[in-house]
Amino acid sequence: MRAYIFVEAKPGAAGRLAAEMARISSAAFRVLSVDTVTGLHDIIAIAEARDAEAIGKDLLPRLHQLPGLENTLSCLVLPTGAKSHDEQR
Repeated sequence: MRAYIFVEAKPGAAGRLAAEMARISSAAFRVLSVDTVTGLHDIIAIAEARDAEAIGKDLLPRLHQLPGLENTLSCLVLPTGAKSHDEQR
């Protein structure tokens, strides 16, 4: 299962927080990419886990332990049967 995780960081913490997020992994999940962005959120991460429970019980608690993290919004990718842009090539 894939998730998009939108992160609000404390002022001045986004760069360091993004670097720390990129290093987090376990047997249950891995962080695929982390980008600092402009807009409502400071960081957008893409993670992959064996299931939704691994995201909610393993990944998110680890993220919330990181210094500088204010809040997260997680969006789980639902299977649609549609091919991604990369798969269509």
